[in-house]
Amino acid sequence: MKRRILIVPTLACIAGLQAAEPVSAGDAITVQAEAEVQPVTATKTATPPLLQPQSLGVVDAELLRERHLVKLEDAIRNVAGVTVGGYYADWDYFRIRGFDAADSVRLDGLFSTPGIWINEETYGLERVEVLKGPGSMLYGRTALGGMVNMVSKKPKHDDFATATVSAGSYGFGEIGIDAGTTMADDQVGLRLVAMGRNRGSFVDGVDDSQRLYVAPSLTWWAGERTTITILGQAIDDSINAAWPLPATGFIRSSPHGEIPRERNVGEPEHQNHVDRRRLMGGYELSHGFTDAVVLRQNARVSHFESDFQGIYPGSLDADGRTLYRNVYTYENERLDAQADTMLDVRIDGGRMRHDLLFGVDVAYAHETAVGEFGSIGALDVFDPQYGQDPGPFTEYTRLDAESRSLGFYVQDQLTIARDLAITAGLRWDRIDSESTEELTGVTTTGDDAALTWRLGAAWQFHHAASIFAGYSTSFAPQPYDKTVDGDTVDPETGSQIEAGVRVLDPEGRFGATVAAFQITRQDVATADEANPGFSVVTGEQRSRGFEFDGMASPVDGLKVTATYAYIQAEVTEDNTLPVGDRLRNVPDHSVTSWAKYSLQDGALEGLGFGLGARYYSSQAGDLPNTFELPAYTVIDAALYYDSGPLSAQLNIDNVLDEVYAVGSYNDVYVMPGDPLTVRGSVSYTF
Repeated sequence: MKRRILIVPTLACIAGLQAAEPVSAGDAITVQAEAEVQPVTATKTATPPLLQPQSLGVVDAELLRERHLVKLEDAIRNVAGVTVGGYYADWDYFRIRGFDAADSVRLDGLFSTPGIWINEETYGLERVEVLKGPGSMLYGRTALGGMVNMVSKKPKHDDFATATVSAGSYGFGEIGIDAGTTMADDQVGLRLVAMGRNRGSFVDGVDDSQRLYVAPSLTWWAGERTTITILGQAIDDSINAAWPLPATGFIRSSPHGEIPRERNVGEPEHQNHVDRRRLMGGYELSHGFTDAVVLRQNARVSHFESDFQGIYPGSLDADGRTLYRNVYTYENERLDAQADTMLDVRIDGGRMRHDLLFGVDVAYAHETAVGEFGSIGALDVFDPQYGQDPGPFTEYTRLDAESRSLGFYVQDQLTIARDLAITAGLRWDRIDSESTEELTGVTTTGDDAALTWRLGAAWQFHHAASIFAGYSTSFAPQPYDKTVDGDTVDPETGSQIEAGVRVLDPEGRFGATVAAFQITRQDVATADEANPGFSVVTGEQRSRGFEFDGMASPVDGLKVTATYAYIQAEVTEDNTLPVGDRLRNVPDHSVTSWAKYSLQDGALEGLGFGLGARYYSSQAGDLPNTFELPAYTVIDAALYYDSGPLSAQLNIDNVLDEVYAVGSYNDVYVMPGDPLTVRGSVSYTF
């Protein structure tokens, strides 16, 4: 059964292959004429932006390049309703509309590496799309606050090559190449994106980290209606990470003084180190039997392995300065195989048109892991004396886990008179899992099934404006919480109601989305009061708020983007958490802005300037609420020069060197934000 999981839908696609004309990707902001068979995140079809039934934020290649955004979480902080930052460096943490969503990341529509195991590479991305609210109707298990879909760079009908060299603060250095060509009478396109990076840390005694990234791709424009793209990716990381700080002394007053953000609470001679490797290989296939019937399939196999050791905070002594620490090692290996097959059927009845989408996706995952705990002496965080060795170690887990999932979905987009779109969809999922703890011989099973749906509408009442509203549901398994019977608890469920207004100038001079929403998270695992150590699904949380995403280009050379979000996220029912407590790391108010202006003529033509700000109000630092992360504002700036094939830029983040906390888990896991950071880069296009 395992080996047939990808073969069956693949054979269905191959059986229908015929010759066809090239199709290229439709952009989520600007819909192109040839984008009819290429899916986008919100509907998996080329739905015009003004007729989308749900909020979607996009970070395009231009903004990724302008800001020199290295981490995924830094890229999506430019989307309203997204708050970023966690409690470990060098991993991506973020929340969408108040709920953790770091485990709902997809690459080209398929699951990426689960959770926060590896930070995704932005250098190989064409754009990032953020679907706000539940995506389960199309994608199955997802965080109910939303999901992130990264779109890879793929071959183009062009010959090009761009080389980039970068350097900056804390030993930052990067060399990258993005090159493509066509061959076989322009029927075959090749592209190679490769990058090597060295990156240091502002934390004392933390060694540099390295990453090697290679992503080759090949597209065969097989004829009039058929396109096949083969995608590969390899990442090799050697990471030395800085650990978080205690709240007392860093963001809360202490009689002992202040803890500087540069303080190392580990051991410089025993780095918090992880070696990570990921290999991916897959394809995207699109075949049009006719102009109105299109078959698509995305499939991928990935292999991930890591070897981790870290010294991490345990608790702070009553004296307010002695930090008890532990040592943790974890080796794991994971294999993922998945395929998503869709049949898109368009039925045009004059003033009414149906766009029917029928889909099936399958996935298989197998993971093995070995973990050990060790001890190490405590540290005075105000006067650290390093030199302690970790150990001895005791094995605490030897895990073997496997899961299989199957999902069927159908969606109908009914368009009336070209300006009213009604979207309805229904999906059924089944996920079977089994994990064995080999140290104890205990096996835990799960057999989760869920029915999710979405209903939405959008009315384009003006050529540049529309209103939209929708209701959508979600589900997500809770594999780490067990019932007294030894099985995993039932999946959590959720629902969102949303309404908003979109404005989009056809000439691209301005665009904005304003939306109000309420999300209810139900069946949350909480403590089983009758059986300590086990869980029941009686918890509930709620997030409600208002968002604004806007862009304007009022004059040539000037582009301004801005976002604002107001989010109230709180516990509404729980066996242990106080009702009314704010959800962790969710500010009530957040604002981001960025403006870039480039001179259009004269002797300094090509010179540009960028300036922006990020503001976040105070956030709950833990659950239950015992402390807050203070509000903060960060100013960023940039300088650009573009002269034909040569371009250069200088990015300065946190210009005023603000000291702030970007996220936390509890009162000894508070992550400092980056200090003033400067990075310069030079690119040449051949």
